[in-house]
Formats: sequence, C-alpha cells, structure tokens
Amino acid sequence: MRSLRHPHIVSYYGCHWADDHLQMYLEYMAGGSLAQVLANFGPLEESLIARYTQQLLLGLEYLHTQNPYILHRDIKGANVLVGLDSLAKLADFGCSKRAKETTSVTIEGSIPWMAPEVLTHSRYGRAGDIWSFGCLVIEMATADSPWGHFDNLMAAILKIGMSGELPPIPDTVSVNCRGFIRRCTQHDPGKRLSATELLNEDFVLVPDEEGCHKKKEEASTAAQPAPACERIEEEDAEELLPVGWERHYDPHWSAWYYWHRNSGRSQWVRPNDDEADVEEESTSQRSGKSGKSGKSSQGPGLPQTLPGFVSEEC
Repeated sequence: MRSLRHPHIVSYYGCHWADDHLQMYLEYMAGGSLAQVLANFGPLEESLIARYTQQLLLGLEYLHTQNPYILHRDIKGANVLVGLDSLAKLADFGCSKRAKETTSVTIEGSIPWMAPEVLTHSRYGRAGDIWSFGCLVIEMATADSPWGHFDNLMAAILKIGMSGELPPIPDTVSVNCRGFIRRCTQHDPGKRLSATELLNEDFVLVPDEEGCHKKKEEASTAAQPAPACERIEEEDAEELLPVGWERHYDPHWSAWYYWHRNSGRSQWVRPNDDEADVEEESTSQRSGKSGKSGKSSQGPGLPQTLPGFVSEEC
C-alpha cells in the first residue's frame, strides 16, 4: 500500500514493530465503512450512489492502470471507507495482488460479490473487479447483499458461478443506473467495460455546483497515477535528502511528509543526515538495542495522537 497515492484510496503513512506486532498507520475516515452506513441508515439516494460510484471508479482506475496493474479482489461495502464530506475511498488491500491475467487463479474475497469466473477457478484479471464493483452499486441501492441470502456456501457458489444468472437489480433505480450495473455484470468478462470506460457512463457524470456535468477529460486527469515521489516546491529545489528518503505530499492533510523506501518508515519532520540507514536502526530497535541519540523509539516518527492516524495491529 505504501506506493499507492490517490485521493480515493486510503493512505498508508507508515508502520513500526511493537511487542512483536506490526502496527500500521492508516488514514482515518470519520464516517466508518460504507457497510456500516447502509446498516444504520438503509439504502442510499441515487444521487449519492452516483457520487460514490464516480469517486471509487477513479480509485479503481488508478489501481488498474499501474504497471503491473493491481487487482483489489475484495470490493464490497465493508471495504469502502467514507468521510463526513461525501468522500469515499477504497480500503482493505488484504486480498489485493499485483498480477497478470494468467497468474490470478486463487479464490479471494467475499463470495456474493465475486465474479462467476473467479468461483469456477478460471483465470481472470481486472474484469473480476468490475463485476464486484457492479455488485457494490447494487449493495448501495438495497443496503443488502447483491444476491440476497443463501442457505449455505455451496448454494452461493452454484448460483453465482454456474447458473448463468445475473444479480437482480432493484426496481427503485433509474434506467441509467440499471444500464451501468449491467455493463459491469456481464457473464463474459470480455464484455465488461473497463474502469476508464465506465467513467464515461451517464450515471457517473455527476453535475458540478453550476449544474454542468463533468467531462471525462477531467475525470481521466484526476485518475492518472501520481508520481512515485512528488515534485518538491521551487524554493526547496536544491534540497538533498539522506540516502533512501523521499518527499511526498499528502492531499488529505495538505502537508509534506518524508518516507523511507526500504523500511517504509514515514515522518513529518525532515530526516537528519545521520538517518540514512534507518532500516538498520529499526532492526536494532526491534532486537532491543539502543539506537542513535535523538531518535524516537516509536519507529515511524508519527505522533500517535496526531488526528487522522489509526494504528492497527496485524
């Protein structure tokens, strides 16, 4: 996750070891998961579904245009986090994988959202994520699993993977929404639209404040992969960082931070010249040895009380 930089993907800020546990610092989303929102408030209004759909598609397009591309493999409401400002972001990359079409043959993810070719162990790629995305739109419109409920696991596998049926679309959605869902949930993976093509659909052309629909050119620009290391400001153009350190910009906090590409350590404060070998120091800290003077024992250098961070144990 540390290489992913996109407004609609939950940011990873760093990690460190504590008591034999790897703790990760992730972006905090105050609204919780989309599944929790649906459980508490029921189906979303279609205007909000369209807004979330466009935002998440931009994040998915970013993943699918990496080299090699990244498969999420577990797109569903529980793995989407929302903010208090109608902002949605893809999260939980525990099942994700950098892969080619010919290598992704394992079953990962949650069965009601999974594509038929995944359940039948066919080789699949980005189209599997597109099917799951269509099921996510159904989930937002119904506040329920896209196929309803099954008596047992085998019944779900037979129904989704072998019956040839498509997930039912609720009658409450518009024609544009129905068309969007069906373009995602085609049984033939080759007939499903890509994330980039889906951004051209009328359903996700969300009007701006002046009532005009956003053009695909704007969405495409926003979905371009961010550079691995953001360009530093002009006044700092001559700044040289210690070996292994890079400078990145976090749009969520509108601030620069420093990241070590070998250890994954992140911190807000510019590293000193004697912090070049941070990976060796982190190893010595985990083994109980003291590090260089003036260094924090917390590892990533990120204050645990800083708003916007959440520590998870893996």
